[in-house]
Amino acid sequence: MAKINNRNSVYNSTLNDSNRLTNRISWHQCKNTIILACVCAFCIFFLIWWSFL
Repeated sequence: MAKINNRNSVYNSTLNDSNRLTNRISWHQCKNTIILACVCAFCIFFLIWWSFL
């Protein structure tokens, strides 16, 4: 019984670690996407502004 519990605790800890890792990766991707969107919006705004000059 103790062996099974130990295995479960190890499994749960690895699951938590992977969840933390995926959260960090998804936040990183989200941040990169936001930065990319801002850069694209700035470029489009700059092109429109340049065409009106």
